[in-house]
Amino acid sequence: MFGNIIALIFIFPIVQAETTNNGQLQVYQDANGQWVYTYQRRDNPQNEVVEVIEEDDEVVAQVRETYYRGPTSGPRTRAITGRGGEAAQQICGGPLEITDGNGRCREIEYDADFLQVLQTEGLACAQTAARDAFGFTPSRVKFRTGEGQISWDRYSRNGNLSTHAIGRAIDIFHVELYNGAAHNTVTMHGAYMDRRGHRQFYSQMYDCWEGVVDDMQARGIAGACGSGCLGFEDNRAHWDHMHMSLPPLQTVRNQYSVNCT
Repeated sequence: MFGNIIALIFIFPIVQAETTNNGQLQVYQDANGQWVYTYQRRDNPQNEVVEVIEEDDEVVAQVRETYYRGPTSGPRTRAITGRGGEAAQQICGGPLEITDGNGRCREIEYDADFLQVLQTEGLACAQTAARDAFGFTPSRVKFRTGEGQISWDRYSRNGNLSTHAIGRAIDIFHVELYNGAAHNTVTMHGAYMDRRGHRQFYSQMYDCWEGVVDDMQARGIAGACGSGCLGFEDNRAHWDHMHMSLPPLQTVRNQYSVNCT
């Protein structure tokens, strides 16, 4: 699943609350007079108790609001080959692996150009960022993702197909860095940037991938639009992960109405 943490601010007294895109935050007092904050999703009748991160004259509560649900769906190969690309399957066991949220390698297909660039230049970006942030160069890197990475019918809010729908994007929630006994996990979440090395790794990774995309655009492998990277500083939809893509060529964007980044 893909989502983000949003902070909602309420001024006392509170009875009922804020409506977000996928549900409503409800606030009430229990029998002991304590304030209780729950979040009711539109697709789930069960309320979830949410975390209050600050409480004084006003309350700040954290709510996970999901922007995309469901497993990878639709014909993956056709999502790529039917929209101007060539499909290639990730081979597990290499120095860079794309994994599920539990760290298991995902032998699924991506656009061949994107997969090649990710496994070479993307790996180099992660190695450079790790060296700067943690002082070692990993020999193996895992990009931990969520569901729906390649999805035939994945649309964005503007009505265009997402770059995930053509196999040229991943959402990275965690980066695992391995080099012998050395092992670091970087959480690509805006709330974790105060942890040692996280912001430095994140910023270096972001800037490096933007440079890779610029190079691929100059070589005609990527379209000349979009940075290829979105994260917590860009918009709230990417608060808890880094979106990395190879922007599609202009002909693909025009023919299939695909987003830039």
